[in-house]
Amino acid sequence: MTLEAWEPYRPQAVKIAVQRYMEKDRAQQPHWFDLVASQCLQGVLLETERERRVYVVIGQPPLGCEFIQDRWPLISA
Repeated sequence: MTLEAWEPYRPQAVKIAVQRYMEKDRAQQPHWFDLVASQCLQGVLLETERERRVYVVIGQPPLGCEFIQDRWPLISA
């Protein structure tokens, strides 16, 4: 999907403040990851006339975590 395709939803970059987040591996086992105070998850806010949703932006997993998931939340400072 191209960036232009998202324009009707008025995308806005947002920071999602969390202390920790969880990813499940292929066996559905949870793995928890702590963030430091200066970190947050990167998100995008999409809007329609009646609805607003925040989605977590994903990328490649960090080294050593590929066995958990093949996609990973982006961390920003």
